[in-house]
Amino acid sequence: MSRRGIAAALHAGKLHRPSDIPEEAENPQVYQQNVEGTDVNGARFTSGARNVRHAVGAIHRMKHAKTKRSMVGRQISWFLERWYPEDGGLVDESQKKIMQKAVHERVIIQETAVRQLAERQGIKDVLISGTLFTIMMTLYFTVILLQRRIEDAFALEYSIKEYVRGIKYLDQTGSANTLRSIHDHDALWTWMEDGYVPALNPVQEWYNGDVYSETETGFFLEYNRLIGGVKMIQQRVDPCACENFDETELEKCGYCPANYNEFYPTVWPKYSKSTTSEAPFGPSYDPEKYVFHAEELNGKGGFVCVLPPDRKKALLTLQELK
Repeated sequence: MSRRGIAAALHAGKLHRPSDIPEEAENPQVYQQNVEGTDVNGARFTSGARNVRHAVGAIHRMKHAKTKRSMVGRQISWFLERWYPEDGGLVDESQKKIMQKAVHERVIIQETAVRQLAERQGIKDVLISGTLFTIMMTLYFTVILLQRRIEDAFALEYSIKEYVRGIKYLDQTGSANTLRSIHDHDALWTWMEDGYVPALNPVQEWYNGDVYSETETGFFLEYNRLIGGVKMIQQRVDPCACENFDETELEKCGYCPANYNEFYPTVWPKYSKSTTSEAPFGPSYDPEKYVFHAEELNGKGGFVCVLPPDRKKALLTLQELK
């Protein structure tokens, strides 16, 4: 019997054929028989052949077509060639068990090798991605540290504060006053309208229409650029809510000591939070235009108003707030 016949016989055993190969298979005479079996997917088949050898070969070809992509099928074929008897006889049951065990062990070895390769590839990918991430974060923090120029930031903030403190306005007597000279509400609004807004939003052209140069726009805009408007946060109190202060200095009804402690310590005691008003206010055409914002906004809370970068609009906003 040929090697293909032996392979077909073993595979036919896998296919649950109804009987062993008949003895007539060794007879070279023509032998007609229908061979039935079940393929690896469980489907029944019937194959007619001129002789048993051709029938068994048909079974082998059908089996091989179904399992050519199967690792186990490939290993069985390899071991069939390895364990092929020299005398040309059929493989007995003991040899089948040995072959099946060897195939099983070989499959386990190959599966282990494949799994180890996958694990190594995973470790390699992790190392590569981890290295790239470390390099990226190192560059990021390096840039942050190089840009974190604390001294320059404090110097810039201090220069802006000093510039704001030095903004002057003319009072009714014609005297030039600065932020330090503010002592009442009228003086504050005068300083805002005549000093603060013109300093941040100067006229951009001369009387004849010529545009200002960069050096003619003033100190602040010569070295800085406004991005958006200037945010103002106002804190309000209920009318006639303040007590316990010198009535000769401030009117009792409708006024409370202001808390000007952004640049200097407050002169007057801070008003009690119980007197703080959170009621919305606004002009006659929109009495609830300005609403109170919580402390999360700036750490203090209050009524927020943004002065537009445009000078005319900023002055109109101040008139509305007054």
